[in-house]
Amino acid sequence: MSELHIKQNYLTNNRCYQTGAICEKVGIQIHTIGTGQGTAQSVADYWNQEKVAACVHYICDADVSGNALQLLPEELRSWADAGWGNNNLISIEICESDYISYTSGANYDVNNEEKFKADILRGYNTAILLCAKICKERGWDPLAKLGNGMHLISSHNEGRLAGLSSAHVDPDHVWSRFNLTMDGFRKAVKAAMNSEGGPYYVRKAWGRADTQIGSYTYIDNAKKACRAGYHVYDVNGKLIYSAPVFQKGIRYRMQTDLALRTEPKASAPLVQYDTIPAAKRKYFKCGGSGEALIRKGTVDKCQGEKQISGRGVYMKLNWGWILAQYKCRNRVLKV
Repeated sequence: MSELHIKQNYLTNNRCYQTGAICEKVGIQIHTIGTGQGTAQSVADYWNQEKVAACVHYICDADVSGNALQLLPEELRSWADAGWGNNNLISIEICESDYISYTSGANYDVNNEEKFKADILRGYNTAILLCAKICKERGWDPLAKLGNGMHLISSHNEGRLAGLSSAHVDPDHVWSRFNLTMDGFRKAVKAAMNSEGGPYYVRKAWGRADTQIGSYTYIDNAKKACRAGYHVYDVNGKLIYSAPVFQKGIRYRMQTDLALRTEPKASAPLVQYDTIPAAKRKYFKCGGSGEALIRKGTVDKCQGEKQISGRGVYMKLNWGWILAQYKCRNRVLKV
């Protein structure tokens, strides 16, 4: 998933906007557009006229990940489901695809299955981010149910089945093609709310967008995609996680004499040679300032690591920390 971008695009020429009826919102209703159109701006432009008797609070693009338009202030009544949803819910429309052709009712043909699926998933994922944002702002639990038994986040079709909305089956008629369900959607919204503010970017460095593997809403997915030499950053460029360079419990051979420090930082005191037990000193040299240098060729077990931005990677050994990688060059070799 990508970052959510919401553009305010109030439909001031639409009669729903001009009517300006205000009502309290208790949840969210999900719709899909029901026509072969993947671009939110095109729908908004068409709806922004007096003759169109439809309007929603938000519309999610299917062409560009993360793009959504706000068409009405949230406090206004929408014209979306011809029923209970208009009076009580924040309505979200999701564009479908340029690769769908409706034949009758909710029946349709698909002109390009791969591109159609990509469009549907883009809109679906953007709606997840949008719902997560709304729920966070309002303190709503996306898995909760309302007093009338409806889910806090429901679909037009669920409203229809409950006898509360007009006879539309969206979004099920397109989502079911890819095994997407409202239950899964609600769980995904909950997960997005708990993702500590994604998206998360996996790159070699924050300034190296050319090395990006991907962007992820969920931190766990970003960590799974993050391989050695890569890092996870938040949207502000803050380092969140770094893939391990060295494996804990694995033995490594020193490729050069290496100084040991008491902590994994350049300012930390050096481990002194005379603190090394006499029986172990054959693996060490005494440096010019009395510091202990672990000898080239010595094999020791990695007990952990600490990555320092702009410097390298410190490895924890039994007697201290060595700078095992410096300026992207390893100074130890896995045995």
